[in-house]
Amino acid sequence: MATDLLTTIRAEIEARLSQLRPALAEYEDLISAEQALGEGGEAAGDDDDTAETAGGGKAGAGGSRPRYSRPGRRTAARVAAKARSTAAEAKPAAASPRSPRKPRSDETERGILAALEHGSHTAAELVMVTAFTAQSVRRSLTRLERAGTIGRTRRDGQTAYVRA
Repeated sequence: MATDLLTTIRAEIEARLSQLRPALAEYEDLISAEQALGEGGEAAGDDDDTAETAGGGKAGAGGSRPRYSRPGRRTAARVAAKARSTAAEAKPAAASPRSPRKPRSDETERGILAALEHGSHTAAELVMVTAFTAQSVRRSLTRLERAGTIGRTRRDGQTAYVRA
């Protein structure tokens, strides 16, 4: 039963991915085009009224034909650029230089100590319980052990940690 559900979900994911791959390719093309044009979004000296069109001619004052071969590409590039600039502006002024995904060591240590209040745990169990990375848990365990806050013990042939 569970295998059938997983097979169905995988098939749905694969179908959706095959639908989205062309959009991803177009997005990557837009990013490349935007980078080629520079930060301003348009090459220096270009004017919307006299810009070259995809056909090689000039668009007159009365016409507004797109510059690119596919309609909507220029608009999509501007939308993507606007989204990036809006996201950059949304950051708080006093943001921490650390990545939001990377927990601070004191947060990891508090999580470890909270988990150890309920008994001994191995390092692997602490990774699962706290949902921190294995590297940050190992680092914090070393710091806590050196500080004398926690101690080591043996449980089922494995090293486990307990509160001191």
